[in-house]
Amino acid sequence: MNKMLNSVEAQRLSIHILTAVGPNSGLWLASEMAKDSGNMEEDVRKFLRTCVSFGSDLRSKPDQFDTVDKVCMSILRRQTNREAVSKDDYGKALGLSGRVQRLRVEKGEAGLSYANITGICSGFQDPVLRRFWENRLFELFPEVSVAGRQGDLEMRSLVWLCAALQRSDNYQNILDKIEESDRGSLEALLSARTEEPPRKFGEEPVRLYSAISALTKTVGLNISDLAGDELGIQPNTWYSWRQNWTLAEGDNFKDGIPKNRLTRVQMMLLSVIFDLDLYESAYFLALAGYRFIPGEPDGEVIRSLRGIPEAMSRDALKTYLREGMFTGRWK
Repeated sequence: MNKMLNSVEAQRLSIHILTAVGPNSGLWLASEMAKDSGNMEEDVRKFLRTCVSFGSDLRSKPDQFDTVDKVCMSILRRQTNREAVSKDDYGKALGLSGRVQRLRVEKGEAGLSYANITGICSGFQDPVLRRFWENRLFELFPEVSVAGRQGDLEMRSLVWLCAALQRSDNYQNILDKIEESDRGSLEALLSARTEEPPRKFGEEPVRLYSAISALTKTVGLNISDLAGDELGIQPNTWYSWRQNWTLAEGDNFKDGIPKNRLTRVQMMLLSVIFDLDLYESAYFLALAGYRFIPGEPDGEVIRSLRGIPEAMSRDALKTYLREGMFTGRWK
């Protein structure tokens, strides 16, 4: 299952669970930790306490971490123990070229790269805090692939939290407070699903392009038709992307994630074309370092994949995603 959720998604779900527990989440967590006092890793304790603290801050002021400038300034304040942090300070810490580029990022006209995000967080000496705040920035930029960044600590923490949640008398009430898209991920995590990948994805170890090749055969397409007719990608471009991705993947992305790659929306479109269910689609997106997020177009995709009666048909969903993709509405 850890292949289904990357560090960003596992952390986000942990925060949502602890926020759903309510104002006494810190006491509840401490009580549950005490039951496992002899078996719990210190990093897991520290990570979950950080999630509780973050959730408590959100409860008192829901909008305090909802923009890139707020998150980046919070990061610098925590690293320097200074309240007086300017926007210019965080722009420099991100490695942006100047005020104009910073303003474009703030307005949503430009994004951050993997290197920008890990760079500003490098000032944290504590690896748990560094991972936590990196994840928070990655959450704001879902178009940034986090392939190769497996949610090891975050996933271990979420698995422990889910076990504690299932022990709780308030389990169903807490689950009901979580957004529908997140409940789907949690239900898959809490269900009897094993950690094995879906069989239709090919032989293990499952890699992105080998999975696409296996899935393409299940729907009677060839790669040229899939790339050109379905995604609007020239075959030469497709094979160039595949080669660069496969090389990086084989080295666990040690030198970074290829700049030119399949986008998140293209991956969602492929999941519809391949007629995957919600669990399979979440797994498929994770192979490219992506995840479902609240909002659109993800909401429409999730509703259709879950088979909700009033959801779009698969054909309508393909048209919806393509139109948004080609007009630039969906990144």
